[in-house]
Amino acid sequence: MKMTEKRFLAMTGLVLILALFLLDSNHVTRQIILILTVVIWLFFILKSRHEERIVDIVNEQLSDVLNGNLNRRILVDSKGKYSDFVVRVNELIDKLQDEAIKNKQYEASFKRVMSNISHDIRTPLTSILGYAEALKDGLAEDDEEREKYREIMVMKARRLKKLVDKLFFLARLEAGEEELDFKVYDLAEVTRECIIDFLPRINKEDLELKTEIPEQECLIYADHLALERMIDNLISNSINYGKEGGIIGVKLFRQEQKYVLQVWDKGPGITEDKLPHIFNRLYVGDKSVERQISGSGLGLAITRRLIEKHNGRITVDSKPYEKTIFSLHFPAI
Repeated sequence: MKMTEKRFLAMTGLVLILALFLLDSNHVTRQIILILTVVIWLFFILKSRHEERIVDIVNEQLSDVLNGNLNRRILVDSKGKYSDFVVRVNELIDKLQDEAIKNKQYEASFKRVMSNISHDIRTPLTSILGYAEALKDGLAEDDEEREKYREIMVMKARRLKKLVDKLFFLARLEAGEEELDFKVYDLAEVTRECIIDFLPRINKEDLELKTEIPEQECLIYADHLALERMIDNLISNSINYGKEGGIIGVKLFRQEQKYVLQVWDKGPGITEDKLPHIFNRLYVGDKSVERQISGSGLGLAITRRLIEKHNGRITVDSKPYEKTIFSLHFPAI
């Protein structure tokens, strides 16, 4: 009971005592004061007990919540000062339940990611150890075979280092520890530079290259290294997946207040059920095929995080063996 209520009751009692001593026994005023005082006392006593009962109910139901029943909500028959309190408590339980669900999803995702990482690291590492032991035990028949073993070991080691670098880079991105240096760049020019770097590989795979890049400047705010990484990831991904289609394309155009950079191919593409997951960390759809082609599947996850840091987005549209298009959307200056 609040202090003001206690004082009020004390004053009411004092008035009653004074009335008993100062007024005649048959005086009507004395009877009225007596009745009013008793009514007031009864009102506050009942009110106090009702509030105490509400608190007991809330405590009981909160104990159930704290014991893990996050589906429980506080229910009391009150429209007074406790109603807002109960609403706020229920809102906190709602948030707690949402966080619990997110934590479970994160734990499941973490286990899946760790399983994929262990597979991707263990495979080249096992191969390196195998060839190293073969060299140690003198299993290579001649210098030519020994040199072949060493080349394979170097190739596997480089692949392993590349995977580890990607993992650390993605971890820094998601932790906000990777600082980007934003400046004004010509997206058209950077795209041309990236394509030139891939020409030897495109020619080696005997792929037709089709480009549609405007001559005029396409200015955006970007981190140069991040921009190159995004474009390289998409072109490399297109070559890996789309070489069966015999052609890859790069197209840049303006669409309202943004520039859209598309990299496409006519390979096997991505089936509809896999599209919602394609940008998830270490997601690979066909374990037997995609791992042989793309390895860890980190490239698209990194690309998505980088484009988000550029206030843009990445989209994909795929019709297997017709056209698969990855699009980077950059805000235009």
